[in-house]
Amino acid sequence: MWFRDIVIEATFQGYHTSMVQRNLRTGMITFLLSETMFFFGFFWCYFYMSVSPSIWIGCTWPPIGIQPIDPSGVPLLNTILLVSSGVCVNLAHKAMLTKQGRKDVFLGLGTSISLGILFTLMQYFEYTVSTFSINDSIYGSIIFLATGFHGLHVIIGTIALIVCFIRHYYYHFEIDHHLGFEFSIWYWHFVDIIWLLLYLIFYCWGYNY
Repeated sequence: MWFRDIVIEATFQGYHTSMVQRNLRTGMITFLLSETMFFFGFFWCYFYMSVSPSIWIGCTWPPIGIQPIDPSGVPLLNTILLVSSGVCVNLAHKAMLTKQGRKDVFLGLGTSISLGILFTLMQYFEYTVSTFSINDSIYGSIIFLATGFHGLHVIIGTIALIVCFIRHYYYHFEIDHHLGFEFSIWYWHFVDIIWLLLYLIFYCWGYNY
């Protein structure tokens, strides 16, 4: 119920002074930094195992018998979808700040939400057609855990944008006071950056290693 209380305090009671907003921004930045370190563990593990593969997996990377996912297929499409959604949510934010109209905000948010949902569906499709699973040595474990947790973050970010869409419908946001929307954008861009790193390292570099 903490989220509900935050909405009530910010929208209806006016308790979010400039200092409270600053503290909330600091808290969000700290949260994103902790999430960055979470994914850093996956990247570290991938680099460690790929540069110096263990004897238990045949001293080769990827391990013998595993065919990496082609980065020019579904991963590239997902990259386009997620980057495009980031652009759309930025346009929605710009429309709010420049008073371009509620329709432009709804259009940007709706498009971004749709692309986020499509990304999740394509990620599920990639899992179903993959030639390896999470049980296939440490390679499968790293790939599925890293992309799976990222997919969970995409779902959470999509829900956050949906909440912003609903709140904007009920006039909860003002030009100079829309922290919920702002934090959702930060989170979505964090998801974008992590995916770009996953795509470049796990898919592109790993495929041609």
